Amino acid sequence: MPVLLNDTLSVILIATAVVLLFAFGYAYVILSSSRRIVQEQHRRIDELRRSEERYKALFMNSLAGMMKFSFSPFIVLETNQTILEMFNVTTDYELQRLLSDLPNGQTKRIETVLHAKGTIDAMEIEFPTPTGIKRRFLFSAKREEGTNLAHAVVILMTAERLIG
Repeated sequence: MPVLLNDTLSVILIATAVVLLFAFGYAYVILSSSRRIVQEQHRRIDELRRSEERYKALFMNSLAGMMKFSFSPFIVLETNQTILEMFNVTTDYELQRLLSDLPNGQTKRIETVLHAKGTIDAMEIEFPTPTGIKRRFLFSAKREEGTNLAHAVVILMTAERLIG
């Protein structure tokens, strides 16, 4: 009987050691896998941050006027300096007021086209400034899917000339 007890005890100890070895191996694989996933997520976040910084630099330093806006209701959210200079305003709010008051229902046409098609390709916008200068712009925009937000590029098409 004592030999059988020793054999049984040996088998239990060996089985316990094997189970513990597998448990430690499994824990090691899970931890190292989690570490790799976290490192990959950090790498992706850093890559996204760098991409956003490049986009922001391109946006702010572009020679074309650029803005992000809500088209329903019409609210200018973000602009670059070029578009402010094109429209001869100093703030996003002033630009919003100017664009909201475009003659001939042009703001409503922008809203309608963005709702229907999601993009505007080269729409001409013309209006006189308060100083009597007639300006014509080429307006292109793309709607963010599933939202009332859009990104626009605006190019001044005409040399300024006095109306009259």
